Amino acid sequence: MATLVASSTSSGSPSTAAATSTPTTGSGASASNQSSPSSNSPKSPIPPTPPPNTRMESVTSEEEVIEFLREHFTTKEPILSNLHISKIDELTVLLTDVVRDCMSCPASRVIRDSQSNELLGVCLSSRASLFEKQMDRLFCYEFTDPQLRIAIDFLKSVFNRADVAYHLEENHVTKPVFVAIVSVHPDHWNKGIASALLENCLLAAREDRCDGALALCSSSRASRLMLKKFKKVVCRTRYCDYRGEYRNPPISPPEPDSAIHVLLTKL
Repeated sequence: MATLVASSTSSGSPSTAAATSTPTTGSGASASNQSSPSSNSPKSPIPPTPPPNTRMESVTSEEEVIEFLREHFTTKEPILSNLHISKIDELTVLLTDVVRDCMSCPASRVIRDSQSNELLGVCLSSRASLFEKQMDRLFCYEFTDPQLRIAIDFLKSVFNRADVAYHLEENHVTKPVFVAIVSVHPDHWNKGIASALLENCLLAAREDRCDGALALCSSSRASRLMLKKFKKVVCRTRYCDYRGEYRNPPISPPEPDSAIHVLLTKL
């Protein structure tokens, strides 16, 4: 279930966006109207510059990332925080599956404080080849925590409605990357960390020859971040429209987190 949610994020800063622009090749020609081979060769995109006093890394520590998500993701993400899941061991199983799926993907990133080495944010992504396995696992979970089961059932309904395979084919995406989670320490929101993580993720995905990206946004903050890069809304599901087995909607986060979005973009 690697495509859990992309949320608990910080908005990008203008300086981050500027740092990610691709350089242009000079147009001046020599007197003989000949250019060197190097000037005609395509240039690789410049990696986005992380915020000051931070460094970007690949994901290497499973336990560290799981602990970070328990502390800063599950307490801020609208679905999980609203449901108040009590069985932390079952929630840890879910998080562990997500992290393990994503550790082998080169598009997964973490960002640290360059001085203290503190983990400030994570961006977890998984390869398209895992998607069928992840969906099978999502439908096979047998958690006993009733609140966690609500979250799982809701995600099942979202994926059934989204029909991801159809939209990938319709948009001629054959090798997508799935952006599973973007999470930033609350003390470091609005510093451009989430934008830097996402930029690095998508750049690494392109270098891995991915031709598209899919994301699931469960919060308004995540949607604002992702919609800067993801151009197509595959589906939008309002929390108040989902009832499952309940008379009233079991997931009701406060405004402005009113809906979950499935987003797609070409790379």
